[in-house]
Amino acid sequence: MLRLVSFLVLFVNAAFSYAQTAPCGSKGTVKERIRDCSSQLSSSNNSFVLVSRTKDLKEVYKQNSNSLLWSERLPSAVPYLQAAVTCHGDLAEVAGLNELKWRLPTLEEYKIADKEGVRWSLKNMNYWYWSSSGHDELYNYVWIYSGYDGYIDFANRNYDYVKFSVRCVAK
Repeated sequence: MLRLVSFLVLFVNAAFSYAQTAPCGSKGTVKERIRDCSSQLSSSNNSFVLVSRTKDLKEVYKQNSNSLLWSERLPSAVPYLQAAVTCHGDLAEVAGLNELKWRLPTLEEYKIADKEGVRWSLKNMNYWYWSSSGHDELYNYVWIYSGYDGYIDFANRNYDYVKFSVRCVAK
């Protein structure tokens, strides 16, 4: 009897674990994709909901307050000029939503997302990220956002050796 109970506990845990990583939201409108992924884990404060997850675990989340879609973190840090054009390409990190117009988030979008818990809602946030917002007084600089602690700083956009992570957004 104990063996049967142990087996059932393992089976239920494995099924629950798979449900949290199973592909979902592979086709349809954003609303239909969210419905398909509704059994999957969303953010604890409901500010972000899972829209799509590929079999490679690339996820896209929708920020409920402004309907902004947030892509998965791109796999490597890149210089700003590469980051600026990367979001316009054919990306695995947008989990099949390639028909949308993806771009770098603005500083203001990062600030709003931070207040709504983006650092706890999306995975792989513990990096510095490029924004599309230029510094008002320093022409060659753009704002960057720390997904680790929400800190805002700026970096020179013209140096190839200055590399930060990229997330793309779309509506």
